[in-house]
Amino acid sequence: MEAKESLCTILEAVLAIKKSHPVNYIYQFLKGEETEEIVENGHDQLELFGSGESESIDFWKELVNEAVKQNYFEIVEENLLITKDGKKFLKKPKSFKVRGDDDDDYDEPEEDGPQVEDENCVADIELFTQLKKLRKRLAEDKGVGLNTIFKDNILEAMATSYPITVKELMDIQGISQDKVKKYGKEFCELIHSHCVANEIERPEDVHRRTSAKKSGLKVAIIQGIDRQIALDEIALSKGIEYDDLLEELASLIKSGVKLKIDYFIEDVMDLDRVDEIMEYFETTKDSNLEHAREKLGSDYDDDEITLVRLKYMSEQI
Repeated sequence: MEAKESLCTILEAVLAIKKSHPVNYIYQFLKGEETEEIVENGHDQLELFGSGESESIDFWKELVNEAVKQNYFEIVEENLLITKDGKKFLKKPKSFKVRGDDDDDYDEPEEDGPQVEDENCVADIELFTQLKKLRKRLAEDKGVGLNTIFKDNILEAMATSYPITVKELMDIQGISQDKVKKYGKEFCELIHSHCVANEIERPEDVHRRTSAKKSGLKVAIIQGIDRQIALDEIALSKGIEYDDLLEELASLIKSGVKLKIDYFIEDVMDLDRVDEIMEYFETTKDSNLEHAREKLGSDYDDDEITLVRLKYMSEQI
C-alpha cells in the first residue's frame, strides 16, 4: 500500500520532537498517548501530537522497518534518527510502499522459484531455510498466502536473534501480535530444536538492538564472531577499515549484544598484557577509552587497549 504521506508524517514528527527518543516513544507520540514522559517533555502540546492515531501500532512498526531498510531512518541504541536520505525525502516526497494488513500477497516471491538470498541480512541461512519450509507447510494447511503467516523480513530476524519463546518473538520489530498468537509457538519450537541440535549459543538480547540490530553489516559481524573468524578478516570481507570494525563492535555491545572475542585476543596478544589492561578496567570500573589511554600510557598500543576494553564491556552485560 502507498504510504508516502505516512512516512512524511513520522519524519516530521521526529524532527518536531528534536531530541532523539526511543522508537516506542515516537509511536506513542503519533498515537496521541499522553504518557508521563511525553507530558513532562511538553510534546503533547506539539501540533503533530496524535497525527498518526488513525493507524495501528503494527502499521507504524512496519513503516519504520521498511524506512530503515531504505535508509530514511536509522536506529541507534533504540533511538529513531533521521538520515540524510530521510531529510531529502521530506523535501521531495516520492512513492513509498509498505505491506498493509490486506496486502499479504503483495510482491510475494514464489517459494519454489529461483531466488537470490542476501546472506548479509541472514545470520543463519540453514535456520532461515527451515523457517521458510515451516511457513510454506502452515500456509498450505490453512489455505492462506505465505505472508499471511510471516513475511521474509520477520523470518530473517528470527534467524538472527533466535527467539525461543513467544515473549522473545514479540520483541522483533514489525511483527504482528495476532500472528504471533496464531503461529508463533511452532516457529519458536523449531528455533529451539535448531539451537540445541547445532549447539548454538544465542546472541543475548539481539532483538533489542536497534534495528541496528539488524543492518547487514552488524548481522555479518555477529555471525563472523560466532564462527570465530579473525576480526581483521571480517573487516576485509566487508570492505571496511579495521578501526571502523572495532567501533561497530563497541556500538553492538553498548546496545546490549554480548560478543565473545577472546579467541581473537588470545591469538594476537600476549596474555600477560591482556591481564594487565583488564586489571585497569576492573579496578577503575571506567570503560572510557581516552581515560585508559592516558592512564596506561605508551606501553600499550591503541589496538591492545581497544580490544581488551571491548572484552571488559562485553563481560559487564
